[in-house]
Parts: sequence; C-alpha cells; structure tokens
Amino acid sequence: MFIIPSDAVTCKCMKLENVGFLCSHALKVLDNRNIKVVSSQYISRRWTKNARAGKLESSEFIGQENLIMLAARRYKDMCHSILEIAAMAAESEEAFPFALEQLAEVI
Repeated sequence: MFIIPSDAVTCKCMKLENVGFLCSHALKVLDNRNIKVVSSQYISRRWTKNARAGKLESSEFIGQENLIMLAARRYKDMCHSILEIAAMAAESEEAFPFALEQLAEVI
C-alpha cells in the first residue's frame, strides 16, 4: 500500500517491522511509482555504516526496533560482557573462582 501524502509504503507481510528492511512487495510499489532511491525512513540504523558507533539506549532502541530486536540486542550485549569477564578471569587463579561465584549468584 502506498500512502501519497507522506510517500510512505507499508505491506501486510510486516517484513519491515519484523526484520528491519523492505520486502519485495514494498520495493515493487516504489519501483512502480518510479521512486528509485529508498528513503532513509526505511533504513534501520543497524544497516548503516554507523551501526557500531556506540550502544543505543533502550528508549532510543524501542523507538527504532520492535521488542524482539530489543531482546536480541540485549542478548548480544550481555554475551559480549560475559565473554570479557571470562577472558579476564581465565588469566588469574584468584579471579576465576570469584567470577564463577558471582555468575552463579547472578544466575
């Protein structure tokens, strides 16, 4: 569906909302309207060169992505932090049991 006043395109398949990029249906509508450049409103920050420039704040992220993507981002950030802890703890006989104890407590 193409909304003329705002030049917006939407689709019932919800691929933009669920995956983060336009579906073939929406792209075909834009092509039929002779729109050859995709508007920045359809390009999620995670697909840009600046995606790794810094962590997004949760409130900023919710505005841009759906809740499933928010959970995936939290998971990724958590894994990164835990891997850092594991790497540092593995190098120290004192830090290793302490880190294990703290993680067990968190779990």
